[in-house]
Order: sequence, then structure tokens, then C-alpha cells
Amino acid sequence: MRTRKQKIRDTVIRIINSPTDSTVRSFEGLKLRVIEVLYPPDQAGNGIDVADSVIPNRYPRDPELHDDDLALLSEIYWDLVLDRVITPHIDSRNREFYRFTIHSEYSPQRRGPA
Repeated sequence: MRTRKQKIRDTVIRIINSPTDSTVRSFEGLKLRVIEVLYPPDQAGNGIDVADSVIPNRYPRDPELHDDDLALLSEIYWDLVLDRVITPHIDSRNREFYRFTIHSEYSPQRRGPA
């Protein structure tokens, strides 16, 4: 696996296994949390440090991943669906956006279906 993809995948796994990140249950929320983890605020606390893989959006505190990293994140998302780690679904409030839950057979200790 490419080093960049592995780094993003490891970050995603840490996020979905973290009890403090249990509210991250949409692709958009996951993307923003990945950006926060990979590019934390600078030492002066000036928000997200815009690095090579992040481009500023029209709002200064709402960065976007470059297309290459966004494509990798999308690949990772669907890899996790195929590996039965997460299950995509659409809820009644957000019919256009996929949300996800942890798959019922996923065990973080075994890193795969139970």
C-alpha cells in the first residue's frame, strides 16, 4: 500500500475506534476530522496549518483535501465498507449524504469482522 494511503488509513482507523470521535459518522465529518488529525493547529493556535495536502476553502477554517488525498480517503472509506468495518446508510435528515455506523461484526481488537 502506498505510504500516503497507509498514513490516511491509519488515521481513519484511529478515528473510528476512538470513543472521543464517536460522533464522526458521515464522510464529510470523517474528512474534516482526518484533516484536523493530519494537520493540527500550529504552535500559536492559529487553526489548521494549511500543508501541501490541504487547500484553503472559501472559509478560512474549512479546508479541503487536495483531489489526490480526497480520492485516497474515498478509496479507504469503501475499503472499510468491503472489509465490514463500517456500514453506509442514509438517514431521514440527510438523504443526500451517506452516513455510516460501525459494522455489527467489526471488532477493533481483531482489526476485522468478528
